[in-house]
Amino acid sequence: YHSGNMQEDLLEAFRAPLFFVYMSMLLSFCMVSGAELGDRVELEFQAYRLQQYEVSGSIIGSKSFRILYEAVGIDANALRKSVVVSWRDLMNRDLDGLFKTAVGSMIIVLPADFADLSPAERKQLLDLETALSMVQTELAVYAIKWSEAAAALLSDVSATSTASTGTQKLVQAISANTFQLSSTTTSIPASIPFTPKNVVVRLAGGIPTASTIVFLAHYDTHSAFPDLGVGSDSNGSGMVALLELLSVFKRFYDSAATKPNNHMIFAWTAAGKHNYQGSAAFLAEMQEKYADDKVDLVVCLDTIGNGKALNVHLSKIPSSGTVSDRFVSHLRAAAHNQTIDVVAKKINMQLPFSWEHERFNAKRQAALTLSGLSVPSEISRRSISDSSLDSSVLTRNIRTIAEATLSMILPLPERASHKDERVTSDSTLLSPEAVSMKRVNLLISRFASRPRPLSSQSATEETVANLMAYASSYGHARVQPVTNLETVVVPSNVERIVAEKTKPAIFDLFLAAGIAVYLAAFTKIASCSQVILDRSLTTLRKGY
Repeated sequence: YHSGNMQEDLLEAFRAPLFFVYMSMLLSFCMVSGAELGDRVELEFQAYRLQQYEVSGSIIGSKSFRILYEAVGIDANALRKSVVVSWRDLMNRDLDGLFKTAVGSMIIVLPADFADLSPAERKQLLDLETALSMVQTELAVYAIKWSEAAAALLSDVSATSTASTGTQKLVQAISANTFQLSSTTTSIPASIPFTPKNVVVRLAGGIPTASTIVFLAHYDTHSAFPDLGVGSDSNGSGMVALLELLSVFKRFYDSAATKPNNHMIFAWTAAGKHNYQGSAAFLAEMQEKYADDKVDLVVCLDTIGNGKALNVHLSKIPSSGTVSDRFVSHLRAAAHNQTIDVVAKKINMQLPFSWEHERFNAKRQAALTLSGLSVPSEISRRSISDSSLDSSVLTRNIRTIAEATLSMILPLPERASHKDERVTSDSTLLSPEAVSMKRVNLLISRFASRPRPLSSQSATEETVANLMAYASSYGHARVQPVTNLETVVVPSNVERIVAEKTKPAIFDLFLAAGIAVYLAAFTKIASCSQVILDRSLTTLRKGY
């Protein structure tokens, strides 16, 4: 009798519908969990966001931050998904049309080392940057550097985007594992609350009423992806040149026998990549603070770390005998076996790109820019590929500028001129070790080897602190706040993006539908089987 009761209880438990529901859910959970654990792949990337700033009420760049989409190829159905694409595959594409489609975000894979690019590839990358720098989009756009993980991600999205027929696409959408991308940023940062600063140093000459010569270079960098643009040449070379010139000239100012009559000012300015707003602030202060001092000439240094020629950019060809004309003559005399070209360009601060000296020329202040470039619109001045410079070229240019300046301001015997107005001399005012390539290389490592975008408060403040620490050892250094910025810059950030391989969302939908059908059928079978079990039990009891 006891054994019969146990048998009847066991059969009762088996024919209860909840038993089948429980077993079905447990089975489904084990199958799904096992599949996920077996296929689980997680990749992590450092990503750099496309620029975002506002000027004259127009927002340039990407307006979104967050990524939370499935990764697909550029030619796949990209409705609310994240396109992962190599930079080469964007060449000759209609970027405006691409960014207007309903994709959720885009991740562009860039070269790991820009120095490995061929001249043709570098030209292609510069063309792509030019197009990206003008993009206005609601999408979140990031760049990552090439790596094994990036190659794996590109290979995966390429493989899952090769289905051609509708059936293939449906089967692939249901069964294939895909990468789900997610970013750590959850909200758009507010506009930068800090005030960038200029760094200014003054060397007092031997005569208080003597005129002043200003040397100036902007220190910030910018590119389509601000946190990727190192700006080694533009304008890391200008920063380094000013620091080395300060070191060279300070030795002359420290000695009564060689102290020039003229005063010198060295200024490292902020927001140079945003229409030279730091220079505008410096000019306004200069006209007020140094109103009693006559500023003879402002020499701006910009991108002088590569190339053979050194170009002198002015708003017009200088008249004979003017300070600008004399400086050019001394520059040519000091430039041994080097071409010095004079390039005249009318002042037009409304153009997308101009030279820094135009800010001063517009206020009738004599000024010029020295650069290895022939035009200000050269995209390499705002490129992520500007990651190196030639220290020997930079050292040579620094020496040429120092020689020309000293020969112009020191009370030396007048030297003869040719008909082409070039001052000639075989003598030199500087010893061979006066401009040190070793020191220049150290300055390059410290100041011109990392991004310094205005959109990064930490990078900007670190640059100012380093400039102050170095310049203070040669003279009284001070900072000048740059207020009333014309450009509103949204903070940039180095983002962490995680790619996790999972089943697509549609797979979960089909799985849920399949389980629902399975449970419904099993419940129906369980209900019908109850009658069969009751009859079988009755038959068994009669047999006993």
